Amino acid sequence: MTALKLKAIAVVLCISAASYSFADSCAEVFFVSFGIELYMPKAEDTIEVTAFEHLYVKSEYLERIAVGRSNDSAQKKYQPNNTRALVRGNGQEYFIDRDGVMRHANKFYQIDSQEFEGMLAKECKEN
Repeated sequence: MTALKLKAIAVVLCISAASYSFADSCAEVFFVSFGIELYMPKAEDTIEVTAFEHLYVKSEYLERIAVGRSNDSAQKKYQPNNTRALVRGNGQEYFIDRDGVMRHANKFYQIDSQEFEGMLAKECKEN
């Protein structure tokens, strides 16, 4: 191989390693503020393309707000057609409705919407 090809391969490997690290430590968020009144509520299947904000947060924040809060009353209150956030991280998807009820797969959690919005203020940056 020529020196130029070896340099190109090295650059690709460095970029791939950096992207992998970023993806592991950051979660992608599509978000509409809880306090905004919407003319047409957003559903789970449309929040990604209609969200007002698209940003990245540290995955550890998401894990902290979801731990140990799954309950039946949250499941009964969940509104899939009034979705305010989609969070993707570590191969998982989390949906949050206007009342702060979060769905992850078949589990439901009541979260603190102010804590969640505070988490969004600490955007994850690529090193």
